[in-house]
Amino acid sequence: MLFLLSACTEGSVELLSGFEFGWEAFNHRLSHLEAQVEVADGAGFIEAAVVGGTSTTGVSPDLGETCDPDACQEFPFVDTADVVMTVTELSAPGLTWARGSATLRVGPDGASGPVTLKWATQPASFTPVITGFTLDTTGADSGCYDPSFGWLPTHLALSVEPDGTDARATAAFASGLSLEDERACLDEAASGAGATVTVDVLGIAGVEASIDTFSQAASWNEDGTEYAEQDVPNPDPMDLPDARAFQAFDFRFHVDDPEGRGAYLRTLTLDSAGLASATNYSPGTQLSGFDYAFAGTVVGFEGASSRDTPTELAYTPELDASGGVVPRRLEKSPVVTQ
Repeated sequence: MLFLLSACTEGSVELLSGFEFGWEAFNHRLSHLEAQVEVADGAGFIEAAVVGGTSTTGVSPDLGETCDPDACQEFPFVDTADVVMTVTELSAPGLTWARGSATLRVGPDGASGPVTLKWATQPASFTPVITGFTLDTTGADSGCYDPSFGWLPTHLALSVEPDGTDARATAAFASGLSLEDERACLDEAASGAGATVTVDVLGIAGVEASIDTFSQAASWNEDGTEYAEQDVPNPDPMDLPDARAFQAFDFRFHVDDPEGRGAYLRTLTLDSAGLASATNYSPGTQLSGFDYAFAGTVVGFEGASSRDTPTELAYTPELDASGGVVPRRLEKSPVVTQ
């Protein structure tokens, strides 16, 4: 586990208030997911990346000589994810904050670790929120299946909470099965699936905070008789201040599926206004119905001025020479497209 920190500042700070992506062509596994709001050299920027295995990167992998090519098939293709990140600038007299992060290796049982927040002056109380996250499935050898190609998630959860003068981050990740003959290698390894998760945390003090929770769920065509475009729920916004961020979120996919199926995701939405959704609709490649359940905790900051900045970008997965994911970095701006 790796824990990072930065010194306290005051006046104004930026919050990650929303993140969503949608693949343009098909649904996919999940191998990398990244959304960050950062400050470097006095300038603010955001970073984003979404990768869904070889069916989004176009990589044609080499298969070991002892592996069955019929059971370990990959389908190289290049897809593009339409990403929207909403950043809220929070400012208030007396506002102070401190930044930290924790990197955890997680599986179905989850993991947690401390996040050190270095305050110039320790406040009497503070509220931690999630200001960014990175999930990457690259990991130890899984037999004939390369985990960097991604898993089919059944559970994805992040949370932060106060822990004395610092914070504690917790994460969980689990994969289900494909139930496809062509991906038997994935299914054989799925019980040991894991991910490296980095949780970026802001501790905020000097402004009143209100905390609320919400939950959502939906299901489509679970009997598999008909697949149609999936209309996600559109609930009324939560009664919270505009300056808000998540303190916890918990997605579950194919809940209580008797066969242990995991999710090929087409879209994922996480909005602190009170909306969370996911779909798997994918003409030509959809293999099942779909359902999800979500629970989230949102913090709103009272009496503070704020400005929401949604940023749109089209991200086509990019890998460096060693196979690592290269995120797209953008300076803070209203709308940017590639």
